[in-house]
Amino acid sequence: MMSERYGEDFRIIQDIYSRYPFLNVVWALTHAQRPVYRAFKNRILTASCKQVLSVAPEENRSIYIVSSSYGSVVAAQTACCLAARIESGIFEPHPLHVALGASMVSKKSKLFKRLSDFHNKGIISNLVYDPLQDEGDNSTGIGGTTRIGAYLRGLGICFPFLSVTYKSPSFLNQHPQKGHLHRKRSQSEEKAVDFMRVMEGFVSE
Repeated sequence: MMSERYGEDFRIIQDIYSRYPFLNVVWALTHAQRPVYRAFKNRILTASCKQVLSVAPEENRSIYIVSSSYGSVVAAQTACCLAARIESGIFEPHPLHVALGASMVSKKSKLFKRLSDFHNKGIISNLVYDPLQDEGDNSTGIGGTTRIGAYLRGLGICFPFLSVTYKSPSFLNQHPQKGHLHRKRSQSEEKAVDFMRVMEGFVSE
């Protein structure tokens, strides 16, 4: 839907997903707490940052980083990497707009606080979080502030019958009606519409 709306201006970041969805979740839980030191030493962030830089628009044109779920952790880390390079003068200034939807990143994490710092400095023009979270989605902010906490919460939402905190359905349940809210929303056109509304809000400002 986004490709139809925005054409060549919309690019999907490639080579950041494992063929095994479980490994994507583990990566997100591992990297949701704080900015990755030396991001260009990380294979996934190297792929993401290089792709954004390779198609960076002309001077003063905006870069929009829009993401969801596992991708929101990759996006948050990528945005931190790009913003740091802009701040240090390595990458020429571009208005950055970052939207983290259905995000595993917690607003209490050092990663989100770093994004907020760049936003306060004006390097990140727009940082959107709350409008793109789904009420009742217990995976929102699951990355927390520590890795061990993230892993425990991840196990809890995947295996709620072993948890006193989380209830069914399991995060692993992808049934279109009875499945986990996070998984149902990921397959809905309504979610794409919500994201486009946010993107077009950036443009109108």
